[in-house]
Amino acid sequence: MPPQLKQASGTVQARSPAFTRSGFRVATEKDGDRLKAGLRTGDASAPRQRTAGHALPTSPARPPECLVWVGLLVLCNLPFGGVSPVARWTFLPGYVLAGEWWRVITFPFVHVSGYHLLLDAGAFLGLYAMWEERSVWRRVVLVGASCAGSLVGAACVAEFARLGLCGLSGAAHGLAALVALESIRAERRGRLARLTGWAVLVAVVAKSVTEAVSGQVIFSGLHPGSVGVPNPVCHLGGVVGALLAWVLVATRVPFVRQRATRTA
Repeated sequence: MPPQLKQASGTVQARSPAFTRSGFRVATEKDGDRLKAGLRTGDASAPRQRTAGHALPTSPARPPECLVWVGLLVLCNLPFGGVSPVARWTFLPGYVLAGEWWRVITFPFVHVSGYHLLLDAGAFLGLYAMWEERSVWRRVVLVGASCAGSLVGAACVAEFARLGLCGLSGAAHGLAALVALESIRAERRGRLARLTGWAVLVAVVAKSVTEAVSGQVIFSGLHPGSVGVPNPVCHLGGVVGALLAWVLVATRVPFVRQRATRTA
C-alpha cells in the first residue's frame, strides 16, 4: 500500500464520531474507504478531510456582475440615432411623467463627458471590486438603494426639475460607506483595518452632510474636465439610501432575509 494510503487510512480510522463539538466534520471509516478509492482512481469527488478546530480558508468575493455594470456604462454613453446619450437617458422628471420610465434605471450610468464617466465609474468599480459581500442579491439591493437614495436627495434641490440627474457619484458615496462598514465589522481583520473603516465612514458622511448644508460640492471647481452641474444633495442621499438598506439587511427584515438566503 502506498505511504499516502497508509497515512490516510490511519487518520480516518482513528477519528470518530462524525462531528466534533466545534461543528467541523471529521472523517469516518466510511469516508476513509471513499478517500482511498479516490486516491487510487484520481476521483475528484472523494471527500476532503477537515480536522477539528481548523476551518478551510475562504477566498474573497469576485463579483461577476462587474461586467454587467461596465456593459451598462458603455451602452448608456454611446450616441444612438444622432441623439445625445445625456438627452436620452438622464432622469428628467417631466419626461419620466410623460412615460419614459427607463430613465429611472439608466440615469446612474449616463455621464456628461468622458472625464465624468472615468471619474465616477473608476470610483464605483474600484469600490465594488473591493466589496466582499458574497450575496449577489444583497449587492444589487444595496447598490439599487444607494442609487434611489441619490435620486431622492437630488430631488430636494430646486433646480432638479430643470436639470435632472445623471451619474454614479451618489452610488459611489453610498458604496464607500458600505465598504467602510464591512471593514469595521470584519473580526478577522486587524485593528488598523477597523480604524481605517471608521475614518472612511466618518469622512464620507461628513463630506456629504457638508455639501448638502452648504449647497456646494467639495472639489467641484478643481476638475480638469466637465462634470455638468453637480447636485449638492445627491451624495448624501446615496449614503443614506445605502445605510438604510444595510440596516434592513442586517436586522433581518423577512423579505430581504428570504431572498438573500436563496442566493447566498
